[in-house]
Amino acid sequence: MLEVLALDNNKAARLSPRAVTHLRTAIAVLTDYGNYTGAGQIIDRLLAVSERDFGKHGATANIYYTRAVLSANLDKVDDAERDFVSALTIAAGGSAPHSQDLARFRYAYGMFLLSHAHIDAAAKQFAACKHDFDEFPNSMHWRRAACAAASAYCAAVSTSDRIGAVAGLDDEIAQQRARRARELPMALWLRARLATEHVTADTQQQQLAWLDEAIATLDRGGRGGSRLARDIETARRSLGAAPFELHPQSGNRLLSLASDVANGAGSSSKPAALR
Repeated sequence: MLEVLALDNNKAARLSPRAVTHLRTAIAVLTDYGNYTGAGQIIDRLLAVSERDFGKHGATANIYYTRAVLSANLDKVDDAERDFVSALTIAAGGSAPHSQDLARFRYAYGMFLLSHAHIDAAAKQFAACKHDFDEFPNSMHWRRAACAAASAYCAAVSTSDRIGAVAGLDDEIAQQRARRARELPMALWLRARLATEHVTADTQQQQLAWLDEAIATLDRGGRGGSRLARDIETARRSLGAAPFELHPQSGNRLLSLASDVANGAGSSSKPAALR
């Protein structure tokens, strides 16, 4: 990522579509690291440049989505809600909406709604997310699996078929574990929460087993500084577990270079529409 951004750091009058994509990826990496403040230093500038140069294009929708995720992790609830809606509106209104973009937005928006106890609204987003993969019936994409796990959680806390829903979540966890899916820690976190919410009668030992696996997986993947890792650690400590030694990454070099690229784009006239 550092090498790629270095190629973009040419102080051009405007950012190329490639540079916008690279910066969005850099912000996503910083978000994974939990460096939300650093990522926030770039995102507003990137959104302004993208809207100026490309208008309400898919690239802009992705930046709204990225800023929404940042705001959600910083508990800026109104800002997150606004940007999630903007991202979904732009993506769904395009001439050829990209199903994977929509799935990404819907999963993140659903998790945001779930975190604020809007279970029914979250369930609708997860159902739509799964539907976005209908054109790929045999897809093993990690986001499809993540939406399925989150859907099972919502069903477990809000429907009469709790036994079936919990079994469904357990099955999704087993499949994600076998594939080393990216969102396995989130699924494990949701599974442990079912006991806290009195949906299941799991022992503290079982809850800790899920939470320990989740936090260790996040830390190995460089996400030890993320909001999810901190929330899981808080849950572990509440169950009497010893502190887990996290290894957060700052991403300061990446932040510095990404800031240089974003701030190097000066004023310019709007280019021809992207194709």
